[in-house]
Amino acid sequence: MSNPKVAVVFGSSNLGIQAASAAGTFGLIASIPTANTSGFGIPVLLKSVKQAKAELASPNNAGILKAITDGFYGEVAEGSPLYCLFLVNTTSMEDMISPDNDYVSTLKTFAQNKLRGIGVAKFPADNYSATLFGGFDLDVHKCVIKAQAQATISIQQYKPIEFVVQGYNFTNATQAKDYTTTINKNVHIVIGSENGNSAVSVLRALGKKASKAVQKNIGRVKSGSLNIAQDAVLQFGQIRTTSVVETKATATLTITGVGSSGAYFDIYVTDNLNSRWNLTSSTYNWSSTEDTVTKIGAALVSHINGSTSIHGYSATNAAGVVTITAKSGYGSLLNGVVLEVYTSGIAFSKTAFAGGVNPNTTLDSATLLSDTDSVDLDTLHDKGYITYKTNEDAPGYIFNDDVSLTDPTSDYATWSHNAVLCEAMRIAYATFYKTLKDDVDVDDNGQLGAAVEANLSQDIIDAINKELGGNISGVNVLINPDTTTSAGLYAAADIDNPNLNLTQSGKLYVFLTIRPKGYIKDVLVVLGFGL
Repeated sequence: MSNPKVAVVFGSSNLGIQAASAAGTFGLIASIPTANTSGFGIPVLLKSVKQAKAELASPNNAGILKAITDGFYGEVAEGSPLYCLFLVNTTSMEDMISPDNDYVSTLKTFAQNKLRGIGVAKFPADNYSATLFGGFDLDVHKCVIKAQAQATISIQQYKPIEFVVQGYNFTNATQAKDYTTTINKNVHIVIGSENGNSAVSVLRALGKKASKAVQKNIGRVKSGSLNIAQDAVLQFGQIRTTSVVETKATATLTITGVGSSGAYFDIYVTDNLNSRWNLTSSTYNWSSTEDTVTKIGAALVSHINGSTSIHGYSATNAAGVVTITAKSGYGSLLNGVVLEVYTSGIAFSKTAFAGGVNPNTTLDSATLLSDTDSVDLDTLHDKGYITYKTNEDAPGYIFNDDVSLTDPTSDYATWSHNAVLCEAMRIAYATFYKTLKDDVDVDDNGQLGAAVEANLSQDIIDAINKELGGNISGVNVLINPDTTTSAGLYAAADIDNPNLNLTQSGKLYVFLTIRPKGYIKDVLVVLGFGL
């Protein structure tokens, strides 16, 4: 028997790191080179670096292990849960998240529906060849669409989840897709790599979010710099160079006959990313003087080309055969896409887009974050991306913001606002679930009495204030508001002809309003001298 002794172990980067709260319970779905110890497709709960090393023991999995140990547990205390599902590295991020597959539902069930967010990352084979589009691997954009579909499903189940997507193969800010015109309000893309590993930034964002109160912005300066190793090489995308010019896909619309005056065309294209373009901008009508195949073809071309600045497509006409050429940057993305045509009084035939070829591109060496132009960082922020940036208050780096992939004026424009709203939804649902199928007193009109409504309203306000009181600026609840004076509330919720008579409809209408805390993001300091 050895002599008794005291072992002293020095940790690193643990000062100020907090454990995750229930609102900071996150998951990860990732494709990796070699099966983890538990096996592909089998969910596993990690709570420490030691567990992560045991689960990802193969040297081939060093990248994902680094992302979890340095990224997630670099920002949140060990003991904090990370629910993981690892898949074979031929699995695309789109397929990882698609509602057509069971991966998300499997992880949600394993985590007992506690998840508030899921990170998505991949480590494909060394010979993987990305299709570059919109500043990233095309798989990133396809994943965003599926992630928002999953987020919508989770909201309908009253268990909302945010998705954080790896900005795989990011090229540069100019080419990056502008997401502020989309409605992917529950999805975020994180850009930035550490020593060539861009999955680290995703896990670091999850860890940072898990360690803070639900309403805190992950880019909060007062929270301090990210726990990135001083010798880490931070890179920020690769410039794309083209050696072979892109060939644009084309489709044809052949006008074969014209009827009476007032004939019209309205033409749409829905690309493989579910973006829908109205090529004619609005329904276009022809008078009898234009009522010939050739003239309508020419007028249609003129109309399409006249709004090129809006949609980027172009067209030519040859005796009623209108050839429509895809917008730049799509390469083969539109191959197989069929024109969506609405018409009256015009006979026509059409072909699908074909012949598009992606440019032969290569990626130059990645740019160091320290050498990245501040204009590019502003551009990425303005397009809806989460990135690293230099902390001007202390050494190191912080996240630029917690923006969502949607309109920046939306209530759902930030992860912090979404998180507060999602927690309120969970609390409200849990509070009222116990009243489901319960008997309540009603008045002569079958409606709840004012006192009963007030009590129910106060129940949910009390529950939210108890759990979120320090995280919000205010909460208000309306139950069965008057259908005339509050018609706008019902209309906004797509509720037609609300029936407040419980004995007839059995429905209770609850409108919850949350006022989240605000954030000072820009400060205007005006200096002057009085003489």
